Amino acid sequence: MIIQLACEATGRRSVGREVFSPRPRVDSALVGLRRIAAAPDDATRALVRAAFAVRRKTLVNALGQAGADRDAVRAALADQGLDATVRPEQVEPAAYPRLAAALRRQA
Repeated sequence: MIIQLACEATGRRSVGREVFSPRPRVDSALVGLRRIAAAPDDATRALVRAAFAVRRKTLVNALGQAGADRDAVRAALADQGLDATVRPEQVEPAAYPRLAAALRRQA
């Protein structure tokens, strides 16, 4: 998610299992990246990490577990037109910097 804020994928190349030792049971790929923007600020990176730190949680609950005020998170989500039950993977990458800024303003 953090990389999507600053880079775009430029290509993908499959890598065969036979090049690894021991041979994995999964397929691998190399992905090229091209920088399209500056790296996200520290607050945005911290927000994304906290959002994805726990599995199967709503964004409100995930950030609440990380110490954020749940009411402030709900208000920031509402300001972005997002429901309080949204999960981190359902939020578009571009919304995370806006959410981080809204939470900073409310703090």
